[in-house]
Amino acid sequence: MSYYPQHPFSPVWTFDAVLIAFIGGVGTIHGPVLGALFYVILKEVLAVQLVELHLLIFGVLFILVVLFLPGGLVEAWSRVRRLIARSG
Repeated sequence: MSYYPQHPFSPVWTFDAVLIAFIGGVGTIHGPVLGALFYVILKEVLAVQLVELHLLIFGVLFILVVLFLPGGLVEAWSRVRRLIARSG
């Protein structure tokens, strides 16, 4: 086993936490939990398949979420439920 003292304080760690919160939905309790599940699953899949590009993909994902879905997955789910309720 080894320990790299610079790793816990790297910008990647901070970016992970911020991305998880934004993906799930800032300002909610269950949003970051949902964001963490989505993030961990997607990160594992992308890290295996696209070793070098997964950080770039998460950067683009962060920009898209902030621009088009500021409430995260929680807001998206609320929108979908409202559309289903209107059409039904």
